[in-house]
Amino acid sequence: MRLLSLQIEHFKNYRQLTVDLTGKGVVLLVGKNGQGKTNFLESIVLLALSKGTSSTRLPDLVNWNLREQESGLPEYFRLQCEVQSADDTVTLLEVGCGRTKKFPRVLKVNEVKVGPHEYIGHLKIVLFTPQDLNMVFLSPQLRRRYINIFMSQIDPQYLLHLSHY
Repeated sequence: MRLLSLQIEHFKNYRQLTVDLTGKGVVLLVGKNGQGKTNFLESIVLLALSKGTSSTRLPDLVNWNLREQESGLPEYFRLQCEVQSADDTVTLLEVGCGRTKKFPRVLKVNEVKVGPHEYIGHLKIVLFTPQDLNMVFLSPQLRRRYINIFMSQIDPQYLLHLSHY
């Protein structure tokens, strides 16, 4: 599985960014504090899991400086990526959400709206953050959550059973 491209629109500190990753090997993010390295990674997590890395509500991820009355644009963010699977199939994924109920969260696979169960698993990621080091010492709940996220990307039935549980 390979991330071919990434488009970010009105997400956190990004107004607009398009990155072509075709033909790239390892990608390094380098920059000063507050430049958006973590936000860039969080956009990929959001595209993979349909939710962010923290407990922040999706409407709160809309670009901090975007104001509808000033820009004329609705207050929303949109993330889009192309993913190439092992069999060379290319899938277009999109996540969007606005600040108001007028623009609820939207998940799309190949430009077709889908629910979370049909969405998760098209882009598989493993996220390991410094906070995850606490997983060994803290509650089993954190370890289960980590495994649940990992397994939900691999097996859609697992995610379905987990959501019913």
